[in-house]
Amino acid sequence: MDELTRAQAAVWPLATYAAVREQVRPPVVVQGRARRGPGRLTVLGVPHVHDPAHPIFGLIREAFRRTRPTRVLVEGGEPTPLPTLGDMIGAYGEIGLAAWLARFGRVRLGSLEPWRIDEAHALRAHADPEAIKVFTVMRDLVTWHRGHRVVSIETHAQVLLDNLARGGVPGRPRTVAELEAAAARWLPELADWRQAPAAWFDPSQEGTWTQALARASSEVRDRHMVRLLGCAVDRGARVVAVMGYSHAVTQAPGLALLLDDLHTRGLPPLTSPPAAPSTSSGRSPRSPRPG
Repeated sequence: MDELTRAQAAVWPLATYAAVREQVRPPVVVQGRARRGPGRLTVLGVPHVHDPAHPIFGLIREAFRRTRPTRVLVEGGEPTPLPTLGDMIGAYGEIGLAAWLARFGRVRLGSLEPWRIDEAHALRAHADPEAIKVFTVMRDLVTWHRGHRVVSIETHAQVLLDNLARGGVPGRPRTVAELEAAAARWLPELADWRQAPAAWFDPSQEGTWTQALARASSEVRDRHMVRLLGCAVDRGARVVAVMGYSHAVTQAPGLALLLDDLHTRGLPPLTSPPAAPSTSSGRSPRSPRPG
């Protein structure tokens, strides 16, 4: 097993995060230098906020000033540029500030996220392809409601479905009409497929198959992020990565295997505690619930 694979395997599952959550003191910071070459990594794990007076914005600015990054990586994908910094923070919060600083510092900006297609393929071990499509599209629609809307929700949904089909995720739904029908089968309590509650896709909650799939998705994303960050610092980049603090906590044990001169803030001890028992009563997404 190579170093990056060992680091991915060391990522904590969300059940372990649940067991240490009360010990976490955000913002979470993980810093160190690559074991090979001049690369350095600063991970900023922060709450998702949109108030420009919040102290995390000062933390992000200071990290940029101190580390002079050559690469910036953010959770959630690269945000669409907006005219002012206030617009960026209002629409994207801490990710908006990181993107603004990268843009005006002429620093390469990238996403920490796996391609949605790659994530969907990874989730096929956990769910039926139709369930994965419903989950993937409707979770993204929650983000559409929060973000800077450049197309209609129907157009956005169709683009997502087209991308999944081109990426080899088989079967229905392939159109918005089929998505509406599939949502009615999988989520019969939902009156309008455009208005799924964000809580249904919250990996920290239990009780629904969508939350169970969100936990699997979060762990797929964490392992991808650790590999991406490890590759970037091994190539000599000075990286600043901005993400939600729960991701910084779960990734920290893996990142610790890749870095020397490790410094952390806000973390519990990086020895894996017993996983919290699952109380999920969510149904398996391999068979739809009756409508």
